Amino acid sequence: MRDALWSLIENAIEATPAGGKVLVRSFTDVSHKPPRTVVEIIDNGSGMSQEFLRNRLFKPFQTTKPQGVGLGLSTAAEIIRFHNGTINVMSQAGSPGGTVVRLIFPGIAPEPEPPKPESPEGPAPPPRTP
Repeated sequence: MRDALWSLIENAIEATPAGGKVLVRSFTDVSHKPPRTVVEIIDNGSGMSQEFLRNRLFKPFQTTKPQGVGLGLSTAAEIIRFHNGTINVMSQAGSPGGTVVRLIFPGIAPEPEPPKPESPEGPAPPPRTP
């Protein structure tokens, strides 16, 4: 999984010009039943064409990089699927461009915080008002 995430983050960094931004975030989507874990890698780089997304995305030896081999994204997708995850890519080529790679995994909702025990003397008195 680490290799898959690194490959996706590295792609985002390489596609983003100097001064651009790459954001990696994760959260639990509790609105979905059962809850799921979502990881997003978002960049404001050069993006990918709709033709590439439609016909070449996730295929080995397909790349948009001049020096690329075309194995990073296809290998990352296989690793994610191996872990019962899905990978979705939304991208817009050009300027402004950018890409959102969303990984979705079966997850467990975080446990709610347990209530704090009362002190041995009982509950605290209410605050005084002047």
